[in-house]
Amino acid sequence: MPSSNTFVLTDPRSDVHDYGFVIVPAGYWGPLDLHVDLASEHVVAAGEDILEAARRLNGQVVPEWAQLDAGHYHPRMYRGAYETRPSETGSFRRRLMRQSERLELQAAIEQEEIAADELLDICRVVLPNLKNRGVYGSRIRNLLLTVCTEVEAQWTGILVANNGGMPRKRLDTKSYVELRDPLRLDAYVVSCVRFEEYPAFQPFAGWDPAEPTRSLPWYDAYNKTKHDRARNFDRATLENAISALGALHVLLVAQYGPTYLDAQRRPFFQTSVVPRWRPVEKARPPHPADSYVAVPFFEREAIYSPL
Repeated sequence: MPSSNTFVLTDPRSDVHDYGFVIVPAGYWGPLDLHVDLASEHVVAAGEDILEAARRLNGQVVPEWAQLDAGHYHPRMYRGAYETRPSETGSFRRRLMRQSERLELQAAIEQEEIAADELLDICRVVLPNLKNRGVYGSRIRNLLLTVCTEVEAQWTGILVANNGGMPRKRLDTKSYVELRDPLRLDAYVVSCVRFEEYPAFQPFAGWDPAEPTRSLPWYDAYNKTKHDRARNFDRATLENAISALGALHVLLVAQYGPTYLDAQRRPFFQTSVVPRWRPVEKARPPHPADSYVAVPFFEREAIYSPL
């Protein structure tokens, strides 16, 4: 649904320059980004079409209503929501997290680092490359179980945060796959920082709502070797363990943003490809007099209505 007070100007000559503007109750609209050329505020005339006025004042730019009001963001869904306008020094200021958010992020990073340390120990014995991807064993299986349990915890946390704080139903992969598109999970590509010989991969590539478990090979392997180790022990491979940890890495980046996360962790992976958000989909900083507001993603249509 369109925002009620925020629009975006996009320069068609560049796919990286877009600027957010907000209409405030005082009756004017002004820039959310301090580096934009339009530094002055413009009074809203009675009956004025804001987008047409913006087009007249800014030449070739394309004005569109944003999907979110300025300062609104979907909890645990990164779309620029954790980085605000540049400060006077030119560096970005980040949205201050609530204590509960900080504690959850710290716990998630700790889980990732513990799993990464375990994987590193395994990789010192079995070099991760194309020849060794099918190697399996008890220690690799245990790592796969641990990492996938944390992946499920992250999926659950995101869904709960975006459904008014309560799950709508019993959660399983039919529920988890609903996060694929809002977070653009299948667009992320990760590569191993420590082992360049191991090829880059997309942990969520091919995730299909029609077969939400089987279409994720690493998660399907976890599910099968968890419930029937005797018949599926050979599914607990090095490749599936690496893919599962790569999936956890993607989930953290997709929630908290690459710059916020990289400052607090010792990475095993690096994110080599991230999704591109259209200007109207990005979360914008609030007007200086306002504060951030969390808007559950799956309730947004009931909250927003066009002007």
